[in-house]
Amino acid sequence: MKSFLTSIKTAVAALLVAILALPVAAQTQEVEMTPQLEATLQNYDSYSSVSFDGAIIVKQNYRWGLIDTCGTEIIPCKYDFIGVFHEGLADVGMDGKYGYVNTRGVEVVPCKYDYVDNFHEGLVRVTMGDYGGEKYGYVNTRGEEVVPCKYDFI
Repeated sequence: MKSFLTSIKTAVAALLVAILALPVAAQTQEVEMTPQLEATLQNYDSYSSVSFDGAIIVKQNYRWGLIDTCGTEIIPCKYDFIGVFHEGLADVGMDGKYGYVNTRGVEVVPCKYDYVDNFHEGLVRVTMGDYGGEKYGYVNTRGEEVVPCKYDFI
């Protein structure tokens, strides 16, 4: 019985270590309105009510961009859409192609893919090609194609 309890304790400890090693999700919090931020937001058609690691998604003339919580532009409103941040990155779309940006405004994964999934454990499945002839691959959080888009299914 004692060895069984020791095994359980060891397994629980290993599980806790594994959980603590997982990537931290983007810190999401409600936007705190300051007079400066409120004045800046009046220049946009709409905006998210939460910030992702200090970045607020804004919309102007049917295009999306990012500003920080002080109202400073991070990304001009140039994307067709900006998705929710996962693992510090948000999917973006421009002219029918998709990629990822970070909260500092860097397009980490260029908008060249026909479809992108959500990041999971540092990788995202990407697709190139039209329906029926698409090819799949994987890209990491640095934008490197670690598995080239040449596979019929992954």
